Amino acid sequence: MIPAGATPDDDNRVRALRSLQVLDTPPDERFDRITRLAQALFGTPMAAVNFVDAERTWMKSRIGLKDAQTPRGTSLCGHVVHDAQPLIVEDAHADPRFHDNPNVTGDPHVRFYAGHPIRAAGHLLGALCVVDTQPRQFSDADRRHLADLAALVERELHSAETATTDDLTGLLNRRGFELVARQCLSHTEREREAACLLFIDLDGFKQINDTLGHEQGDDALRQFAHCLTQTFRVSDVVARMGGDEFAVLLSAAGLADIPPALVRLQRHVNVVNRRAGLGYTLRYSAGASVVVSPGAVGLRDALQKADEQMYAKKREQVAAGAAA
Repeated sequence: MIPAGATPDDDNRVRALRSLQVLDTPPDERFDRITRLAQALFGTPMAAVNFVDAERTWMKSRIGLKDAQTPRGTSLCGHVVHDAQPLIVEDAHADPRFHDNPNVTGDPHVRFYAGHPIRAAGHLLGALCVVDTQPRQFSDADRRHLADLAALVERELHSAETATTDDLTGLLNRRGFELVARQCLSHTEREREAACLLFIDLDGFKQINDTLGHEQGDDALRQFAHCLTQTFRVSDVVARMGGDEFAVLLSAAGLADIPPALVRLQRHVNVVNRRAGLGYTLRYSAGASVVVSPGAVGLRDALQKADEQMYAKKREQVAAGAAA
């Protein structure tokens, strides 16, 4: 068996998938309708809309398939994501890549598989697939029909993406942050893990806009957003809350994890600031707090405390500068 491997940009791809707030959500008629159409059109006993997470393939919608998720390494949809192209397996028993795959030798006894990539948020996130327990052929017309149905899935994902994503930086916006953070906090609460929140404000951002123009200001926001995504883990929730304010929810982490995280962030910021001809210098202030509840009150209180600590540090820096 050849396992489905990770993509070269897998951390960012998984981060984009999780930002859409689609994983581990209840059945949704928008996607179920597409799955039913795929099954009816191709006459297969199984069809699914799959999203490939870091270690698993999770089915947002499925017909004829018992388990909602499978290991990524054995997933045929994982190969679609890795190869970034449609995958047609007319007889898995005769295919050296899959003949001894547990999905072929055991339940659900895959013989035929056809999967088309699903792209959203700038990344390849999964596949729409149809599956049969008998070998079969798949024509060029069939390929086009499957691609059309995958485009319908992408359209539904795009609707979710535009509602929760900041257009300028590609990070979550405030609404997206609140949705994803609450889901993340629910998980940490079940696992009895800690979580903490980091609130960050760019220093001197108004001056960049006023002296260099809004185009340079936008570039500064994009550069800083990139530094954040380079610094924090896929499991952390990174967002632009508005203007020059950013937030990061660190899952399975405490306040002791904040200083080393800020050291890593500063390293990435230093790389940006050393670039010739940039015209501005990225500087920031940060505050942190512990999040004790996935509910709205717990998250809101944590944001307020981190915000207050961040502004207290900003005032200290201004006072120290004036004294010097």
